[in-house]
Amino acid sequence: MSYINNNAYPTAFPAAAMPEAEPGAMPFGVGPQASGGRRNDGIVPIFRFPQPQPIGFPQPQPRPIDPPSPFSNPGNGATGMPGFMSLINGFINALQTLLANLGNEFGFGGTGTPSGTPETYVRNADASSVGDPHDAFNGTNGSGGTIAGGKWDNMQSHADLLDSDSFAGGYTVSTTTTTPNAKGVTMNASANVALDGGATDITMNANGSFSVSSYGHNMQMQRGQSVQLGDGARVSLGADDALTISDTAASGGTLSTGLTANGHGGVDVTASAQNVDLGGYLVNRTDGAPWPTPVMPLPMSPVFDPYSSETWPTPSILPNAPEPQIALE
Repeated sequence: MSYINNNAYPTAFPAAAMPEAEPGAMPFGVGPQASGGRRNDGIVPIFRFPQPQPIGFPQPQPRPIDPPSPFSNPGNGATGMPGFMSLINGFINALQTLLANLGNEFGFGGTGTPSGTPETYVRNADASSVGDPHDAFNGTNGSGGTIAGGKWDNMQSHADLLDSDSFAGGYTVSTTTTTPNAKGVTMNASANVALDGGATDITMNANGSFSVSSYGHNMQMQRGQSVQLGDGARVSLGADDALTISDTAASGGTLSTGLTANGHGGVDVTASAQNVDLGGYLVNRTDGAPWPTPVMPLPMSPVFDPYSSETWPTPSILPNAPEPQIALE
């Protein structure tokens, strides 16, 4: 107790009095005092006011893991454009393969030297120029349809009797005819097969003599002998002195041509082809095909005009046809 002016004042708070709160504490209750903290740090306020957010852009959130991209290339660790280009290259390669197969199937061109004439892909074909001379061609195309051909006569020389660009360097058969006789008849005085862009040349003459040269080398052949010419081509001399020139394309197609002196002053040419492009005169000929007989239309009566005063004669059904006669009993 202290005494001021004889008045007594207590020197301490009563036991029931609330202790003084620390500065900044909320006077709503007293919580347990944490070690090292202030006396009222455990106070839980009744109301919570929204706290102001710092001015600026929101913090970026973690990006979810993307599924694997179809354009990625996990094989080499690259993603995006390298994988996309890999798909494009695969598509282009597949497209080139498709076009090549279509070309082989429908005759859009081969892998050899272009012949300069239209060519048709054939599954099977037979062609010939024999006698004085009688020409023929029969074959089926890539879809199995028949190629228009048949048999006909033609007594002219042909620098491109038959050709194919399905072989490296090309394959060309040519003929040279004799001078026409008194009746205008000719024969094949000689026949030639040129391979490898002309580097390989095989010729048969009407008298039975022949020559075989390849890249400047003349070859002497005996009956029954066969010689490899390169690039899949081979020439054989049969027991009947006939030459057979066979060639195989990179695609597996074949073309075989026979040259034979027929003993009547001419050379017979026969050819057989499978799964190659064929062109030349025997395939693309424009002569000898008969034009269709024109059909004359029946005459038509003129249109009758009911408002016209003219009188139109009634024509007969056929021009210059006699009028029907009526017999009277």
